[in-house]
Amino acid sequence: MAYDCFFQDISNSVLTGQFDRLSAKCDVALPVYVDGRVIVYQTRAAMQAGLEIYRAILRRDGVTRAETRIVAQSLSRGRHSTFWVETTYLDSGNQKVGGATIRYFCRRGACGLVVQMVEYLETSWATRVQDFESFLAA
Repeated sequence: MAYDCFFQDISNSVLTGQFDRLSAKCDVALPVYVDGRVIVYQTRAAMQAGLEIYRAILRRDGVTRAETRIVAQSLSRGRHSTFWVETTYLDSGNQKVGGATIRYFCRRGACGLVVQMVEYLETSWATRVQDFESFLAA
């Protein structure tokens, strides 16, 4: 399914540092909810700075790749859909480092899906508050 590729591409773009590619798939301003907190990225530059911190956290924890899987999708309302995506983070030996369940609120744009809001529902790899402090402060 094309949506599976969309979310896999998001994960791949984070891990490879292709932030221009990723931010092009998102609306600005982009609210991101993590651990009961919210940060709203008002510009693409701010979003890319936050993604760099996110990438550094993943790399520090040994993540070299991620596998994504859509576990649920809402019924479309007009051009809007919500996706629940499980992401499994793996190290260079293909061992699971952690995972996350992320809810993406999207709209259908002229060239495909556009992310309007992100909510981390569950994370096992970065439950340490200080990790999110730097991510949210970016």
